[in-house]
Amino acid sequence: MSYPPFALLQNLDPKALTDHEALVFVRRFIDSIPERLDILCARVPGIDPANLFSNRSLELIEEWMPTVVSSRPETTEEIEEKTRQFAGKWSFLAAETRVLTDQSLYIGCDVGIFLGEHMKSMRPSLQWMRQKGIQRELTYNHPVLGKFKGDANYSPIITGRVLARKACKDLANKSLHLAQFLSGSLESVI
Repeated sequence: MSYPPFALLQNLDPKALTDHEALVFVRRFIDSIPERLDILCARVPGIDPANLFSNRSLELIEEWMPTVVSSRPETTEEIEEKTRQFAGKWSFLAAETRVLTDQSLYIGCDVGIFLGEHMKSMRPSLQWMRQKGIQRELTYNHPVLGKFKGDANYSPIITGRVLARKACKDLANKSLHLAQFLSGSLESVI
């Protein structure tokens, strides 16, 4: 299976992108959403593409995700770089010594896209857009959902990756509570 454009998300340095490159990247991302949803539907047993954005689909993803995500030990170089990068205020992040495999990151991205599109199905005024703002922001130049109340933007991709991490760490308790998360997320920002 192909994973464009998510290979870029893994090693993307958003600060290095020009405005034009960031816009092209986000456009490619948005254009790939139908393909990513098709791939997710093909991978998750029981999902009905005709009724994709349903509570049943959320339940099926909750059941499936812990069975397919995995992590690997960080290399010495990765740990040293992270320790240097997060020295001080973010030291708790440096304490983690396992990272999601590339495959699991891609799954997290696909689940994030699904969550974003599910939100859009519930609130059609939402739209994918490029995150602008301060370069040190985690989502700078990344695709986010926008048009929430105020100027709030939201990154379903980061949420998908967090859910992948949770599913990987929490195999004994496989419930990710996606339906509860989705309704709570929308209520807090709409």
